[in-house]
Amino acid sequence: EFWDTTAGEAMKASDATGQTERLGKLGPKAKEEWWFPEYMKEKCPGLPNWEALKDPKCAEAFSTAETTPKGRYLGGPVTWEGFDDERVEALKLPFTVIHAGTDAAMFA
Repeated sequence: EFWDTTAGEAMKASDATGQTERLGKLGPKAKEEWWFPEYMKEKCPGLPNWEALKDPKCAEAFSTAETTPKGRYLGGPVTWEGFDDERVEALKLPFTVIHAGTDAAMFA
């Protein structure tokens, strides 16, 4: 299994060593999206348009005691290299990215 969206740079570095053996085409391209519970549409009018997340009231609807007044975005483990922190910063979203410690923790 290979996710180009999160491991693309590591794969390029591996290819550059000349010691990577490609066994064939991977087939489908990975697609990653941000998901939210359906009930949040009532608390955050404008969803699913991502720009709705810029509204401080919307962000607070996603907040926890740990992140308030900013919203909480649960990201994958940092080892996945998903660029969530960079994306939130670049989009100027009032959210705090909290990374799951491990794969198992994220799916628990």
